[in-house]
Amino acid sequence: MERTYLDHAATTPMHPQAVAAMLPYLDGLFANPSGSHRFAREARTVLDDARDRVAGLLGCAPGEVVFTGGGTEADNTAVLGVVERRGGTAVCPAAEHHAVLHPVEHLGGQVVACNPTGTVDLDALAAVLRATPDVNVVSVMAVNNEVGSVTDLAAVAAVVRREAPRAVLHTDAVQAPCWLDLRTVTPLVDLLSLSAHKFGGPKGVGVLVAKEGVAFEPRLMGGGQERERRSGTHNVAGIVAMTEALAATDEERPAELPRLTALRDRLVAGVRDSLDGVHETVAPHAKVAGSAHLCIEGVENEALLFLLDEAGVCASAASACGGGDGAVARAGGDGRAPLAGRRCRAPDTRAHHHRGRRGPRRRGAGGRGAQVAGEGEGPAVKVLMALSGGVDSSVAAAELLAAGHEVVGITMRLWGGDSDTGCCSVADVDDARRVAQQLGIDHLVFNFTEDFETHVVSPYVDAHRRGVTPNPCIECNRHLKFDRLAERADLLGFDAVATGHHARIVEHEGQHYVARGADPAKDQSYVVHMLPQRELARTLFPIGGMTKADVRAKATAMGLRTAAKPDSQDVCFITDTGGREAFLGARIPLRSARVVDEGGTELGRTAAVELVTLGQRRGVGLPGGGPKRYVLAVDTEAATVVVGDEAGLLRDEQHVAAMVWAAGPQWGEVRVQCSAHGTAHPAVVEPADAGDGAGGEAGLRVRWREPQRVVSPGQSVVLYDPTDQRVLGGGLAV
Repeated sequence: MERTYLDHAATTPMHPQAVAAMLPYLDGLFANPSGSHRFAREARTVLDDARDRVAGLLGCAPGEVVFTGGGTEADNTAVLGVVERRGGTAVCPAAEHHAVLHPVEHLGGQVVACNPTGTVDLDALAAVLRATPDVNVVSVMAVNNEVGSVTDLAAVAAVVRREAPRAVLHTDAVQAPCWLDLRTVTPLVDLLSLSAHKFGGPKGVGVLVAKEGVAFEPRLMGGGQERERRSGTHNVAGIVAMTEALAATDEERPAELPRLTALRDRLVAGVRDSLDGVHETVAPHAKVAGSAHLCIEGVENEALLFLLDEAGVCASAASACGGGDGAVARAGGDGRAPLAGRRCRAPDTRAHHHRGRRGPRRRGAGGRGAQVAGEGEGPAVKVLMALSGGVDSSVAAAELLAAGHEVVGITMRLWGGDSDTGCCSVADVDDARRVAQQLGIDHLVFNFTEDFETHVVSPYVDAHRRGVTPNPCIECNRHLKFDRLAERADLLGFDAVATGHHARIVEHEGQHYVARGADPAKDQSYVVHMLPQRELARTLFPIGGMTKADVRAKATAMGLRTAAKPDSQDVCFITDTGGREAFLGARIPLRSARVVDEGGTELGRTAAVELVTLGQRRGVGLPGGGPKRYVLAVDTEAATVVVGDEAGLLRDEQHVAAMVWAAGPQWGEVRVQCSAHGTAHPAVVEPADAGDGAGGEAGLRVRWREPQRVVSPGQSVVLYDPTDQRVLGGGLAV
């Protein structure tokens, strides 16, 4: 398949002149320009010549050119370096690249509102500068890196000089060289950043222009290169190539601008003629020639990018610098600027084309609309495989490939905060991507952080506030892995969704059911009990028939990088260092509570009633040495915890609400499991009476054959058939 490259805002192919200029310095002319011998002096001459040419192209003095390792380093140096030297604080707009925004936030600086086009609101900027004492750096980008809008830097400079005369003005001009004559930009600012790979140069080299008299603390110290402003051996080859690319870009710009403007406008017109609900984020006259940023009503950008990629079109929905997973990783934006909503973002495309051959893929025959369920056997279908970065999902993907299916791996980005214990860390995403590379399948990252916050994190916090014990992993499965992901699979034309759960799907009397996995110690049927028939009919659990030992042996034999990786054990958004108390304490007030016996006598106090759950024995706030006491009741409104003997926890029946049945209600003899690794006990289930608190017509009553511990409200109660194999349904304890 021919591939069309429309992502030049992320990076450009190297200009042929830059490649030719660079090659000699990768071989024979390799000397370090900081040395004193002849070869070094020759390299130094080349470096000085490059500095002179860059200064001329930028409209500054050669001594004001500082060669860096790229745009991020230049931005960081400009913001952090000036504040570290001069003190005070920094200010930037909300739509800045993270290389500016994060340093400003790190310094505790001020972030200014933007216009809908992504440019800074000048009135808001003036107000912030007036209200903020000791501003020493203001950073405003020249061209928005996502939507292409051009900033009126002259107007910005006027505001800064008037409201914060001591501040230096920095501009991130990384996106500007292809479109603007920088000789007109540099005189307006005190500091200016460039990155070579945005205008036909190599990656890993850039420029910081620092006007005479603008002092900053260096970010890199050591050899004293660049007049003590940036230590480190010079990348002569990269600097030479960058200089040639900048010169070629400057020379070609007058002819390229009208050509690219026409192509961009033709592209936008074609999309608008073909689709309803298309909106251009920035008017053509207010943005650079090569940017076509569109919103398409009702279309999710991640899905659109996948379909474009399938058609051989490379595009982006946001800055590709937001993660190591390509444009899809940051699709949906990060809330920095009011540009567009999550379901209304479209590719930030450049209208000139680069064609190449699409790489090979491991795919089977594929089909549409096939009914599939189970462990992956049967006709070849197109499968969206959830790769968590663990060994189970890695081997599951391998099993699907071995069965001849067409497989695309995806990792869901769910939690945006700290994670050191669960399945959402950066390392897990890296492992998932590398396993996909080992298997030869495509890998995408879908950003579901908003859904995760809405359906998992916020309910988790609210449950603790109300004294209910939540199960966030089950809610993640319910709302993300087998709802949101299935919705995305439908949109993208996949036949099935697969995960690495240790569970099976079986047919019984024409209906599909979740069934226990082959390894009793690792069975996960409890946590996927909520699947309805529609999802059961197109869900695959490829390792359901394998033991954990089988899975690890298979991974080891295949050389998969996750073969020896430990299983994740804890909630991904609760860290080892802070725990539940730190997480909840940052979101809701934690209140001290009385601890009383069944007669109401106070025995002690617990630090946070919101952290106490039924059946808990340790950490309740009771003095040691006494009889064993268990939590029998938690009243968060009255801030009271009742404790007593373990016998006080036993019940003859359990009420359950919010039932989800696999194939309709099934009353009578069952087995009932009330925790992920608990034992299923025999019981009889019957419909609940309307007034017994079981949740109306969706509720039921579990009558235990032998008394069992009461289940904490909010925990899942899962029903199995009398053989303890098939999941009949499940709900929440009340």
